[in-house]
This record gives sequence, C-alpha cells and structure tokens, in this order.
Amino acid sequence: RIEVFPGAPPWRADEFVILDTETTGRFKGARVVEVAALKVRRWTVVEEFVRLVNPDGSIPADATSVHGITNEMVRRAPRAVAVLPQLARFLDGARVLAHNERFDRTILQGEYQRISEDPPRTRWYCTLKAMKALHPTQPTHALEALSDALGVPRNGAHRARADALRLLGLLRVTMTSNPDLRFTHLLAFGNGNGTLG
Repeated sequence: RIEVFPGAPPWRADEFVILDTETTGRFKGARVVEVAALKVRRWTVVEEFVRLVNPDGSIPADATSVHGITNEMVRRAPRAVAVLPQLARFLDGARVLAHNERFDRTILQGEYQRISEDPPRTRWYCTLKAMKALHPTQPTHALEALSDALGVPRNGAHRARADALRLLGLLRVTMTSNPDLRFTHLLAFGNGNGTLG
C-alpha cells in the first residue's frame, strides 16, 4: 500500500478511483499518451494503474511542452489496443473522479470506440464542477492553480500520476477545511451523470 496522507480523516469515504490522462492535444480525435488511475480507500492509494501509451502517431510539440512526454518515451510503449482492456478491468464498476471529467471521459470513449472494445461500467464525477461550487471566490479552478492557492504540495511534473495525486490532495484539503462537508456532498456537487459504459 502507498500512504498518500498520514492518519485517517474524521470522515469516511468508500472506495473510488481518481483518473487523469495526458494526450496529444485538446483537438477532436486527440489520442491518449498516458493514463493514471489511482484506487483510493479511506484516503490511501491501495492500487495504481499507470501506463504510457503509444498513440500510433507523433505527439505535437505543443502537447509535449505541457506534459513533457516525448515521441521517444512512447515509441516502445504498448498501444491502446493492449492498454485499454487492462484499464477497463481496473475501472469496471468504479466511481471515477476526474478534474474536467468530460475531457478525460470523451478521450477514453474515443479510444474504446477506435479499438471496438466495450468500455468499463463506471460512474463519473467532475471535481472541476465540485470545486467551482465549493470554492466560488477563487479566480480559477484549474487543478494546478487551485492546488497552489490552497497549499496542496506538488507531486512532480505535469504527468498523469502526479496530477491524480495532486487532485487527491486537493480533495483532502477541501474536505478538512469544510467540517460539515461529507464525501457524498462532494459527489453531488460533481454531478455524476457521465458514464463510459
């Protein structure tokens, strides 16, 4: 087990998964180049799924400038057809939390369609939407800026696993600074209407 935060908070959360992707861009048809999914139980990461993915094409320089993933790094990485069935097994039946979940969910839906593979049965919750409701006075709710504003430590470069860990830290800070807030409230703010399968 990987301890992310020492001690158990005074509130209980059932198991959920935090997910983040890095891609070739934000355009239609963009491909996944990295995916990280962290299974969390009582604010401890108990299992991880982290993979680089060969996108079957080149990574634009402007995308590399954001996440630092180069063409050389993914040249020998497995392709989506190998990674996505594994990810589906990891995510199946999970509650998935993502910052701007619509982006990550849409990207993954496109990848599953591309390889004609059934996506996992999941329920998605948008932490971006939740943070806008819970931190209305913040000038921005982008993960990096909001985390900096609330004192969440950085976990390395802007990569999928580091961003997922940062989101977990942001959720913990939000919960501990709002003693009346329960995890179910957080999920309600994050909507939860999105599904993959």
